[in-house]
Amino acid sequence: MTTDTPTLSASIESNPKPLLYGVLGLLGIALVAVLVLQNRSSKAMDAQGVLHFAAQAVEKANSPEAQKLGFADRYKDALPKLEAVVATYPNARAGFEAAMMMGNIYFEHAKWDDAKAAFQKAQKASAGDFEKAGVSVALAQVAEAQKEIPLAIELFEKASRTGAGTSMQGQALLGLARAQASSGKPDLARATYDKIIKDLADSPFSARAETLKGSL
Repeated sequence: MTTDTPTLSASIESNPKPLLYGVLGLLGIALVAVLVLQNRSSKAMDAQGVLHFAAQAVEKANSPEAQKLGFADRYKDALPKLEAVVATYPNARAGFEAAMMMGNIYFEHAKWDDAKAAFQKAQKASAGDFEKAGVSVALAQVAEAQKEIPLAIELFEKASRTGAGTSMQGQALLGLARAQASSGKPDLARATYDKIIKDLADSPFSARAETLKGSL
């Protein structure tokens, strides 16, 4: 005695609802995914728009007229706007860029603690190797300014190992050699300059390393 096995087409014809529900379910999932992506895109555009206005305020603060003012008056509009971007988008690209702008402003005016706090906020929002290395270099420069040379060396070394590209690696290694020289270790500084000359031979950092090595 043989039993006929129903074909797929026969099963579908006899009971089409499960397949229909499955198709509708897939369409629903796809629609949700599209809506999520659209929402993320909309938020990213909103963040960049807010950052744009903050950047315009920074540009205004850097005008020749504004540079005649004291720090508080010069940045009374720019810094609150940058802080608002960081507070609203702490983990987004816009938050990272705003925090870096804040850190640079404070650094340029020798407000080391404020610069460090801003760069640490940027660190939380940094995603790629280039951004992470940039934050490490910025924090290392703050440490240098505060005479925390061992910390600066650690941060420059960290940045140089991220694989973030020639530009960032060059900045990190030049900073590392400078910090090594400041710590009374000229031999280590020479070795770092030699590494730059060898590994970054086709970059402007190589010529700079040659000059600085000769001044040790």
